[in-house]
Amino acid sequence: MIEKVNLKSRIRDSIQTQLIPSIISIFSFLILSLYLYRVSRLLTFLSVLLLIVYALINFLIYRKILNANLKYVQQTITVSDKIQEGLSQIDQIKSLGSEVVWEKEWINSSMHGQELYNDILSLQSIINMTNQLFSISSAVILIYLGINLVSLHRINMGDLVLFQTIFISLMSSVTQFQTSLI
Repeated sequence: MIEKVNLKSRIRDSIQTQLIPSIISIFSFLILSLYLYRVSRLLTFLSVLLLIVYALINFLIYRKILNANLKYVQQTITVSDKIQEGLSQIDQIKSLGSEVVWEKEWINSSMHGQELYNDILSLQSIINMTNQLFSISSAVILIYLGINLVSLHRINMGDLVLFQTIFISLMSSVTQFQTSLI
C-alpha cells in the first residue's frame, strides 16, 4: 500500500514539475514560431526539421529504456516474490537443508536484476551523449546558416539569437517531456 502511495506521489510530482512545464514551453514555441516564420522561413523550417529529427531519435531510444525499465520492474517483483516465498517456507528450507540452493537462486535473481539495471544506465548514457551531440551540431548548423542570412541582410543578429535561444529551450523541453513520460 505504501508503494502505491509513493508511486502516485512520484507520478503527481513528475506531472507538476516536468510534464506541465514542458508542455507550456512547447506551446510557447509554437506561438513564437509564428513570429520566427515571419522573420525567416528557412530558419524556421530548419529548426522544426531538426526538432522533429531530435524527437524521433529520442523517442526510439526512450522506447528501449521503457522496455528495459519494464524488464527491471518484472525482475524486481520476481526477486521480491522469491524472498517472500523463502521467508514463508523458512522452516521447510531448514529442515530439508536446502539453504544453499535458496541462497544461490536468490543471488542469481538479484544479479540478473543488477544486470538489467546496468542496461538502463547504459541506455541513459547513450541518451545523454546523443542529446549533447545533437545540441552542439544543431546549434552549429543554425548559427552557420543564420550568420549567412545576417550577412545577406535577410535577418538581423537579434533574430538569430532569438532562434538559437528558442531552439535550445525547446530541445530541453522535448527531453524533459520524454523523461517525465518514463
